[in-house]
Amino acid sequence: MSRLQLLLIGAALVLGLSIFLFGEMTVLKPSEQPTAVQEQSMDAEALLLISRSSLSSQEQDKLATIEKALDTVNNPDQREALARSMAAFWETKNDWGAAAVWYERAAYAGNDANGHALAGTRFLAAADMVGDSVLLQYLHASAIRNFETASTLAPENLDIAADLGHALTIGTAAPMQGIQKLLGIVKSEPKHLKANFHLAQLAIRSEQYDKAITRFSDILSWYPSFADAYLGLGEAYYKLGELPKAIQALEDYKALSKDPAILAQVEAFLVQIKSSTP
Repeated sequence: MSRLQLLLIGAALVLGLSIFLFGEMTVLKPSEQPTAVQEQSMDAEALLLISRSSLSSQEQDKLATIEKALDTVNNPDQREALARSMAAFWETKNDWGAAAVWYERAAYAGNDANGHALAGTRFLAAADMVGDSVLLQYLHASAIRNFETASTLAPENLDIAADLGHALTIGTAAPMQGIQKLLGIVKSEPKHLKANFHLAQLAIRSEQYDKAITRFSDILSWYPSFADAYLGLGEAYYKLGELPKAIQALEDYKALSKDPAILAQVEAFLVQIKSSTP
C-alpha cells in the first residue's frame, strides 16, 4: 500500500468529533506531518480511486454496486440517500477525504447547506492529515468551495460563515480575508463560539500563545462545559512552558470529554508532561 493510500484511509491520529466541528487540534499531533506523494493532478475521482484501491475485493464490489445504482437514479432524494450511504461507509474507514466527496455529492443532490458544511469539515479533517502537496491544495480548495456554497444557501448562518473564515485562513495564501471574516463575526456577536474558537486556534498557529489563552479563557467563561477549549489552553500553556497550568487544563479536559480515543492520547501526553515537571 502506498504512503498516499495510508494517509487517505488510515489516519495515525484520530482526533474525534471536535476535528469535524472546529478544525484541528495541534497539541496531540506528531512532531512531523507525513508528506503525500506528489501527483500531476488531483480531483474527486482520483481521490476515490486511491481510497478504493485499499479495500478488499468484496468491499470494492459492494461499492461498485451502489455506484452503478447511482448512475440510474434520477430522483434527488434517492441520489442523496445513496451518496450519504457511501459517505457513511468511508466514515467507518476513517477516510475523511472519500467521505467528504460523497457528502458533497449528497449535498448537491439535496441542495443542502448543512450537507455542504459537513463536506467542508470532512475535507478539512482530511487536509489536517497531509503535508504540503497537490492533495493538500485540492482538499483545502474543496473545503472552501463547500463552505462558500453552504454560505450562499444559508447566508444568515454564522457557524457556516465562521467555518468558511477558518478555511480561508488556513487554506489560502491570503489568510487575511478569512481573519477579517472571523473578526467581523465576533464584532457582531462577541460570544460566538466557533468564530472565537477558530481565532484562538489561529493564535496558536501563529505562536501568539498569550492571545490564545485569552480567547480560550473567554470561551470557557461563556461556555464552561466546552471541553475543547481546555485542550487548547493546555497546548498554549505547554508551549509557553507553564507546565502546571497545562496539566490542569488537560485534566479539566479529561473531566469533560467522553471520547475514549482522544482521552487516551491526552493521558499519554499528560504522562509525558508530568515526567518533565520538577
